[in-house]
Amino acid sequence: MMSFSFEDIRKVDGDLAGVLDQMDPREVSHLRGVTAAEGEWIPPADGPGMGHMVIAGFLARHVELAGGSCIELFGPGELLMAADNDAGDPFDMVPADVRWTALAPVVLAELGGDFARSAAAHPALQAALLARETRRSDALALRMAVIQLPRVSSRLNFLLWHLAERFGSPGQSGVLIPIHLSHGLLAEMVGAEPAEVRTALRELAEQGVISQAPRGLWLNGGPPSLGPQQTASALSRA
Repeated sequence: MMSFSFEDIRKVDGDLAGVLDQMDPREVSHLRGVTAAEGEWIPPADGPGMGHMVIAGFLARHVELAGGSCIELFGPGELLMAADNDAGDPFDMVPADVRWTALAPVVLAELGGDFARSAAAHPALQAALLARETRRSDALALRMAVIQLPRVSSRLNFLLWHLAERFGSPGQSGVLIPIHLSHGLLAEMVGAEPAEVRTALRELAEQGVISQAPRGLWLNGGPPSLGPQQTASALSRA
């Protein structure tokens, strides 16, 4: 078990900086962390009061139903609420299962009971955390819209730029997504078969839209519907 300082949270979530500046650093000095190696991850059955914040690495939450599955990604600064720790059915009347994998070594800060009590005394912090859950809901709705696109290459193109806005690092000619995204993982995210994803990625590479990085992907130019100036503006808000 590791400890986290006030600054650790600030580094991974700049949007919270203004809220945290209003708090006594001692109010978050009690945060503890957990780590997970790459591969299957089983959340604690008795998770902390509010959940976890991802400090480093990436987690995938797989929801599986009748042979199909869908993936939700969590990266630095994003929240896993306590209810997400439930590895059983998300809904009582739908026989779905949930499992987790770490796509890279992960560090999580536990937002336990002490943190929850601190949050209760700071409405601005509560609002900031709620905004993250709203953003999560928006991201899922966007994913649903992406999956409706007829061409797999279009689905991938929009999905990858969505991930770039959330997790990417801008460079001279594009944006780096620092995640190893296997064909199987991408197939689950866009509702396609791995073979279709391989073909679509090859098509995007031939068009110069993507290029390989040692561990991740470069997205070149700008998103399908945005120019370079709008892209830079969007990334500055990510």
